[in-house]
Amino acid sequence: MAVKVTIFPQPKVYFSLEAGGTLTVGQTYYFIGFFQKGSAYYGSSVGDISEEYSITPTAGYQKIKAEWWQDGGDYTGVVQNGSDITITATAHGRSVGDTVYLRGGAYDGTYTITAITTDTFDITATYSSDDTGKWFADIGKPAYSSQIVFKWDKYSMINSGTGKPYQWLNMNDPANTGSEWDGTYGHRKWTCGYYEDSRLTGTSNVWEQEATAYNSSNYELYDGAAIGSTRYIELFHPTISFRDNDAYYKIDSHFPRDRGTLCIIFEGTDTLTTNDLIDALLASPYTDHYYWSNKSNGYDEWIGNPSLTIFGSMYSTYNLNTELTDLFLTMVGGQAFFVHYSKRATMRRCVLNIVTARASFWGNPEMNAYDTTINHIGNAFILDNLSGSGIAPKGTGSGSMTFYESVDGFNMIGGNQGGLNFFQFRYPDKSTPNSMSNMFIKDFYISVTYNGYPDSIIPFTNVAFENDGLQNYDMIIKYIYQDDKVCEYVLNCTDVSSNRSNGQIIIRGNYMLEPASINDIAYFRYGINLTVLNSDGTPIDGADVTLVGEEADSDITDADGKASVVQLGYTSENPQGVNSGYWINSDWYKANLTITKAGYGTYKLEDIEIHEGKDWTIVLPASGTETKIYDSTIYNSTIY
Repeated sequence: MAVKVTIFPQPKVYFSLEAGGTLTVGQTYYFIGFFQKGSAYYGSSVGDISEEYSITPTAGYQKIKAEWWQDGGDYTGVVQNGSDITITATAHGRSVGDTVYLRGGAYDGTYTITAITTDTFDITATYSSDDTGKWFADIGKPAYSSQIVFKWDKYSMINSGTGKPYQWLNMNDPANTGSEWDGTYGHRKWTCGYYEDSRLTGTSNVWEQEATAYNSSNYELYDGAAIGSTRYIELFHPTISFRDNDAYYKIDSHFPRDRGTLCIIFEGTDTLTTNDLIDALLASPYTDHYYWSNKSNGYDEWIGNPSLTIFGSMYSTYNLNTELTDLFLTMVGGQAFFVHYSKRATMRRCVLNIVTARASFWGNPEMNAYDTTINHIGNAFILDNLSGSGIAPKGTGSGSMTFYESVDGFNMIGGNQGGLNFFQFRYPDKSTPNSMSNMFIKDFYISVTYNGYPDSIIPFTNVAFENDGLQNYDMIIKYIYQDDKVCEYVLNCTDVSSNRSNGQIIIRGNYMLEPASINDIAYFRYGINLTVLNSDGTPIDGADVTLVGEEADSDITDADGKASVVQLGYTSENPQGVNSGYWINSDWYKANLTITKAGYGTYKLEDIEIHEGKDWTIVLPASGTETKIYDSTIYNSTIY
């Protein structure tokens, strides 16, 4: 078992020209690469992967090629050695049999190392002359990386005063005036749209032309301002975590660009604990990438529980059990807590604070949390198959938490940001629909996105909303991927309550694309759990319980006098013939309850209108019929 503490490996990048293409002859193009962890949509830029490169197309060679490797450096000399040549490359660290790539000199090509010393390696090639250039090895992305994206421009992007790249606007472009931090979009010249799947995952890429329209291709250089692309929005800017003039993003421009590159990797097959994490950090040399706020000397000498701030990310690998207990953990500037491939990860009595532009918190196939609070400031916050009890995610900022699996046992508490807080319940319409249960939701609305079976029945059980005065609606339904489909979704809501004045939740439709038709409905039903007794308090077995209202339900008491029925409280239906709008709620329905048993009288409770689930105890009369009219101020818990 092991906890590996390292810095995100940065690939080695090389640019060259290729024949063909339509890039401008004589125009110098500047590039800075960015390392992207996570998927294209949920990626996190944890720092530059390269210095600035520049390259100028010539006639007939108007394509620009970028290649990347995991290792490399300069070579400073070449001498003949029989049928081989010897390359001088100080402290190259390679071995005999390794594949090595030479670029930028007379010997460009791919070779196998035949001999080594500490500062040289031999390859089989015909000697022509002494030379200098670049050597590379281990083609492709470094371990634990996902994508590469390049910022480009026709002006150098380096601030001459600081020697570092501009972070938001390139002030060397004469079109940009005022402050670097002006404007909504920031730098808009990239090799892909900000949140598209055209981020680069292979070993190289060639750009042939400047884009004239957005089309998601990898072979064009995009200028969002020139082509008017609305996909270049501030929310997905790869360097937005370093912008300092927007309250939503809490990492200001003084935060070092490489500070968020700490990478903590949980490896092996044994269970790893908080103490293993502490030991690994204390033994690592990267003290400027984390700090403890209440450490004395070691994990056995804490003032209270461990409190740790990490400038970077955590990752679990396959077949690993991770147990984090009694840890106050803050993660800044990285990908956050990524356990997508873990066998099982568990957090107990932890507080997790995520402060990052593109946070991801994955839990698949099994992520458990108990008595744990998760504070989220940033954008994507992914909760995939996370379960447990006493979990309290809290969100602020313009981003959202996103659930791709069933959700159970969460307390969702917003940050009072005036309507900004929502979490996503994405794609619940599967062949076996996902469900939401045992939730407390305050200052959040649920964004439900459909992308599957348009006749799904989606369960919501024991969900309490407290959004009155905080959110205009409790749920928004998005049919973004349902173009031309016949939508007949059913929201099957049981014991779903609201603190709004009429006790009903508010749903809004957002159809986005155009389904062929929408005939959706939400049913709000409330369970009545009954205990039926005789006059001396003995449970009555076999009593018939019937509830008749807008719907009918019935049950028979068991040996403990227990029975349950469900009452339809109200319905909500989507408005017809409009692209979006508020769903229409019915009035509250009423129902009549009847309980009978041979040898006893009859009990009737009429005009029942309940806005939440009830637990009632009822004494069946010895004879005759006892009829009562429901009064919510009287019949709230126990009825005699």
